[in-house]
Amino acid sequence: MLKRIRTMVFGPPVAGDLPDRVRAQIAADQAESEVLIGWVQMAGILFFAVLYTISGKTFPDDAMLEPVPWALGAYFGFTVIRLSLAYAKRLPAWMIVISIVVDIAVLLITIWSFHIQYMQPPGFSLKGPTMLYLFGLIALRTLRFDPRYVAMAGIVAVLGWVAMLVYALAVAEAPSLVTKDYVHYLRSTDILIGGEMDKILSLAMVTFVLVIALTRARKQLVRSVAEAQAAQDLSRFFSPEIAEKITHAVDAVKPGEGVLRETAIVFIDLRGFTALSARIGPNQTVDMLSRYQSVVIPSAQAHGGTIDKFMGDGVMVTFGALTATDSYAADALAAALEIDAKMMAWNDRRSARGQRLLAWGMGLATGTVVFGAVGDATRLEYTVIGEAVNPAAKLEKHCKMRGARLSVTNDALVLAQRQGAGDNPLQIERLVSVEGVAVELDVAVLPVQPLLAPWLQVVLNGRGCHHGGLFVTETAHGHGVWIAGRTGPVLRRCSAGLEDARHRCPARYRAVALRHRSLRRDRRIHGRRCRDDRRRCGQRRGPAGCLLGHEPYGALNDGYLGHPRGTGTSDRVRLEYLAALSRRVVKGVAD
Repeated sequence: MLKRIRTMVFGPPVAGDLPDRVRAQIAADQAESEVLIGWVQMAGILFFAVLYTISGKTFPDDAMLEPVPWALGAYFGFTVIRLSLAYAKRLPAWMIVISIVVDIAVLLITIWSFHIQYMQPPGFSLKGPTMLYLFGLIALRTLRFDPRYVAMAGIVAVLGWVAMLVYALAVAEAPSLVTKDYVHYLRSTDILIGGEMDKILSLAMVTFVLVIALTRARKQLVRSVAEAQAAQDLSRFFSPEIAEKITHAVDAVKPGEGVLRETAIVFIDLRGFTALSARIGPNQTVDMLSRYQSVVIPSAQAHGGTIDKFMGDGVMVTFGALTATDSYAADALAAALEIDAKMMAWNDRRSARGQRLLAWGMGLATGTVVFGAVGDATRLEYTVIGEAVNPAAKLEKHCKMRGARLSVTNDALVLAQRQGAGDNPLQIERLVSVEGVAVELDVAVLPVQPLLAPWLQVVLNGRGCHHGGLFVTETAHGHGVWIAGRTGPVLRRCSAGLEDARHRCPARYRAVALRHRSLRRDRRIHGRRCRDDRRRCGQRRGPAGCLLGHEPYGALNDGYLGHPRGTGTSDRVRLEYLAALSRRVVKGVAD
C-alpha cells in the first residue's frame, strides 16, 4: 500500500542502474544549473541595489542602522565566490548547502533588522512583505533538478521564520503585544500567532509541493537522458539521415513499406584486406579499417550519400534513396572521385612512413530502386533493392580484373554530366564483359597507375646486371618478392605446397624469396621441368627473366591490381611493395 502511494506521489522508480556516462551527463547538467542559479542571484542583487538607490527612504535620517546596503554588499561578495566555483566545476555539495543557508540568512537578518532601523517593536519585522522573497529563494533551487536542496531551502526558511517569531515573542515588552484580533493585527505592530503560523505552513506547503514536482521531474529527466544517450549510441550504428528519419517519424517504422527512388549506388572495397588482416593482427586490422572508413564516410556524407551498410572492408553508399534529389548521379561521382583522391593521399602518407600501401576498387551504377525497411518486428533495417545494386557490386569486382580504382556505367556517367558533374579523368571502354552482368556494358574506368618493370630493376650489387635487383611478381597461385644476386643457384618459392623448387640457370644466379604465399599443389603446372632451364637469364619477357617465366597466368589473386594475361611477370604489382622496397634494400637482404 505504501509503495503504491509513494509511486503515485513521486512517480515510478527509474529502472536499473544508470551507466556511468549517463550519470556524468546528469552531473554536467547539474553543474550548468548551478551557474544559472549564480547568475539569477547576481541579477537579483543588481535589481535590489538599483531599486534601493532610486526609491525614497522610508526610515528617519537619524536611524541607527541601514541594513540593506550591508546585506547586499555581503551577499554580492559571497555570490561572486560561489559563481567562480560553479564555473570551475569545483562546487561541492557542502558549499551548496552553505550557499542555501547564507541566501536565507541574509534575507532573514535584513527582515529582522527592520524594527531596529525604524525603531519599532520586534513584531514590526514580521509585518513586512519582504518575507515573500523566501518563496523565491526556495523556488530558485528547482533549477538544479535536485529535490534535496529544495527541501533544504524550505526547512531553513521555516526554521528561520520560527526563530524570528520566537525572538519577537521573547523580547516583547508586554503581553498586550500579542493579539487575537485579526483587524487589530493588520493595523498595528502586535503579533498574531495564527497569522505567523499561516506563513510557516505556507512555506512548508510550497516546499513540499516543489519537492514532489521536482522528484517526478528528476526521474523523467534521468529517463530522458538515459534514452537520449541510448539513442545517441544507437545512432552511431546508422547514418545520420537514417537516425533522423527514425527518431522524427510520426509513426513507428514498420517493415514492408517502401518507396521508389531514382538512385545512385556506390560500392567501395579494399583489395587484399582479408589476407592483410591475417598478417597484421586484430588491433592493427581494426585500426586500419577505422582509418579507411574515416576517409570514406565523411566524403560520402559531404555529397549527400547515406551509408547503407558495412560489409567487412566493403562499404555500400546510396545517393538519392533516403531523400529524392535531382543530382544523385553527380553527387555519387563527386563522392567517388573525392574518396579516390583521399585514398591516394593516404597512401602517400603511408609510403612516407614506410607502411604497407593499399589498393581499392569502387563501382558506381544508377537506376530505380525500392527504399524501405525490411525485417520483422524485432529487427529492422533500411536498405535498397533494385536494378542499380547488382551492377554497382559487379563493377567493384570488375575493378580488380581490369586494374582500375573506379568503374562507372556509361549511363551513370552521362546522367551525372547532365546533372552538372564537372570534368573527370575516366576513360570510356565499349562493350565490356562484366562478370555477373548478363549484357556487355559501356564502362568508364579510372585505371590504376601502373608500376612498370623498369622500376623493379633496382640494382643492388650487380653494377648494371639485370639480375642484381628486386623483382615483384604475381601469379594465379602465389606471389613473391625476389632479390637476385651474383652467386649460387636460383632459389625460389613456388606455389607447390610448401616445397622449394630449385632450378639451375646457366648464369648461376641466386634469388632469395622475401615474401610468399603458398597454395595447394597444382600438378598440372608443377609436374614438369621448367622450360626456362634451357634459356639464358634475361631472355624472357618480364623483369624477372627465367625466375618466374614458367608459371602461366590465370585469374588474379585477391589484392592484385591487374596484369596482361600470358605475358610473363605482371607490369602492375601490389602497391604494398613500394614501401617494402626501401626497407628490404636498406637491410641488405640480398647479401
